[in-house]
Amino acid sequence: MSERLERHMGNENEVKDIIDKSKEIFLPSEFQDAEGRVAIYSLRDEFAKTKKSKTTGFKLVVVAFLGILILITVLITHYVQQQYRKKEITVTEFEDLKLKELFDTAKRNQHELEQAKKELEEIRIGLDNELRSATTDRERSSIRAKYNNLIRQKNREIATKQKEIDSYDLRMRENIRKAEEIVNNHMKLHQLKMEEQRQELTTRYNPYFTSSTLQRILRSGLDRGVKDEPEYSEYHPVLSEEKIVSKSNLNALQKKTKNQLLLTERLRKVPYINSVKPALRHIENMSLSSINQYEGLWSTLAKTLHKRNSLLKNYQFAFDHLTKTSPESGYIIDPRNPNNIGVYINKIHTIKEGDTALVFRADDEYIGKISFFFGEEGIRAKVVTLKGIKEIEPFDKILLEKITKE
Repeated sequence: MSERLERHMGNENEVKDIIDKSKEIFLPSEFQDAEGRVAIYSLRDEFAKTKKSKTTGFKLVVVAFLGILILITVLITHYVQQQYRKKEITVTEFEDLKLKELFDTAKRNQHELEQAKKELEEIRIGLDNELRSATTDRERSSIRAKYNNLIRQKNREIATKQKEIDSYDLRMRENIRKAEEIVNNHMKLHQLKMEEQRQELTTRYNPYFTSSTLQRILRSGLDRGVKDEPEYSEYHPVLSEEKIVSKSNLNALQKKTKNQLLLTERLRKVPYINSVKPALRHIENMSLSSINQYEGLWSTLAKTLHKRNSLLKNYQFAFDHLTKTSPESGYIIDPRNPNNIGVYINKIHTIKEGDTALVFRADDEYIGKISFFFGEEGIRAKVVTLKGIKEIEPFDKILLEKITKE
């Protein structure tokens, strides 16, 4: 008896679990009227007030009120139906299983079975009591006959009730199984939709690059010769001498590239997928490669510029010495372009735009006349006139027509 009671209690717990689980998943909130309750209109009170004045106006008021009440009821019913139609699972799916009805019937049958067994026990106790009181065999036989008939009837009642309980127990288990299937099916549907949303979010923030150009970049190999850390070059003083870039500005630029690499390195630790992960790897690799190449480029240029400046300083020293030991104002350096002639002018002279000078090869061999202008390379000259078919040559002497000394 106790085992069957425990079994039915277990069924009750299963039903409650399924109902609670279904409510939590599919009925997250109950419908509530946000505007509050409707005031109750008492027809009895109104009739009591107007018992002696049954006029046509009163009847119209009653009919109008009933019409308004019916209209409000229809609108509220329609609204509630619309709200619950939006749910993917309706309560009717569980109502169709009639779990509550089956459970109530099973509890009633179990109670009736226990009552019948109790009555059977009482019959047997009554039998024993009367047998003890009997004094003759005839009385005992009569008592047994009477009680045996009662016991048979009660046993048949118990057997019938047991069959009903077993039948309802089977139906309940089957309906519990169906209820679990309903919940599981809708949970699977919910999980599929959640997975679909997850895939959508994943693709949104981890996209596939479909551009042929981007695909080609991602398919290209990484520069395996690049180290994980950038190789920065030491600052060269010639950059400051030529006013190209100061040491502080170059350090600030290198700091920016370091910060960029730190951000890229941190992003690579995020478990991105699809095209984002290889894209970040290529960005980091290309950044390191570009930094190293640019560092090598400007370092080589700085060294080359230093070498050229050293050579120019040697020429400068030679021409300075030459102009100090001779009275010439300067010399022709590169006359290959008559409109952009390279010249050297003694530092003691100040040249203005448009100043002119005479060109001699020997002290008395006049070649022509030139005028000065300022170009990107500094003081330049162009031919004004030439004497005959003569041409200006390197190291021809320059004699300023208007001498301005510093």
